[in-house]
Amino acid sequence: LTETDVLDAIGEMPAGIHVRFPEIDRTTTHIGQLKRELCLAAQGEVLLELDHDDILAAHAFERLLEALGDRDMAFLYSDSASFDDETLKPYLFDPAYGWEAIADTGNAPNTRLHDQPIVGMRSHPPSARALCQILYAPDHFRAWTRKAYEAVGGHDATLPVCDDHDLLCRTYLNTSIDFIRIPEALYYYRRSSQSAPNTFSGPLNGLIQELSGQGRNLYPNG
Repeated sequence: LTETDVLDAIGEMPAGIHVRFPEIDRTTTHIGQLKRELCLAAQGEVLLELDHDDILAAHAFERLLEALGDRDMAFLYSDSASFDDETLKPYLFDPAYGWEAIADTGNAPNTRLHDQPIVGMRSHPPSARALCQILYAPDHFRAWTRKAYEAVGGHDATLPVCDDHDLLCRTYLNTSIDFIRIPEALYYYRRSSQSAPNTFSGPLNGLIQELSGQGRNLYPNG
């Protein structure tokens, strides 16, 4: 996609919202480097991480700012929901492994998409045990205040994958940063033939398992 394609897809922007395309190294295959360059080029005071093919709840920014308050050293993350892009059928994680589904009340804004109920999954509370395992670490959305992001050194530009897991561990170990979970599904994962998560079945799976294992050894007890 070109920059024009992106702007056309977005359509008319609300007042005060600006889309920027900073100059970055587009040849690198290291996602850590790309994220680092983009975060350092950003002009706002809160850096929000999300994937391009998923959906952010319409009221996500409102909830984010409410939870942030006047803090300048904080990391925030929300609950999330995964669904089939065609049927909206939810994808639920096994409660035997500590996962808990968010009860659908039928009208809660955090569990509805396109006027259809969406079942969310509660994110795990922060702990050294959760953070050292990538599956239980805070998921999208994830947001750092600029001061917190800079305090932990930002994304590791040398990492081709698992950059987010590494950054989360370093964030948790910095005790001056408030770790805040927003108890609401504000992020919706699409699962389809084109965009279904293939993190643990795709060609990078072996490297992800290796690097996340290194993270467990590097940050074993928090």
